Amino acid sequence: MFGENAQPSLRGVSWKPPRGKVIAELSFGFWRFLLARQYKTNLWPDLAGAFPYAPNRALTTVEDPVKRPSKPAGTTSRPCLAS
Repeated sequence: MFGENAQPSLRGVSWKPPRGKVIAELSFGFWRFLLARQYKTNLWPDLAGAFPYAPNRALTTVEDPVKRPSKPAGTTSRPCLAS
C-alpha cells in the first residue's frame, strides 16, 4: 500500500513543499473521483466544510460541474480557423 511505503521514505526529510503546493498539484481526476457519490456517506460529511460557498453544501452541487465541465464563456463548438 502507498501509505506504508511513503512514511519510511519521508522520515528524516527536512524539505517541505510550499503551502498549498500539494493541493495545487492534485489532478482534476483526483478531485473528480474524490467527489464521487460513492463517498457520500463516508467522506462527504467531512469534505462539505471545504466548500463553504456551495448552496446547502450538497454533494451534487459540487460534483455535477466537476463531472461535466462546461466550456468557457464565448466558446463555440466550431473549430477556430486562423486567418
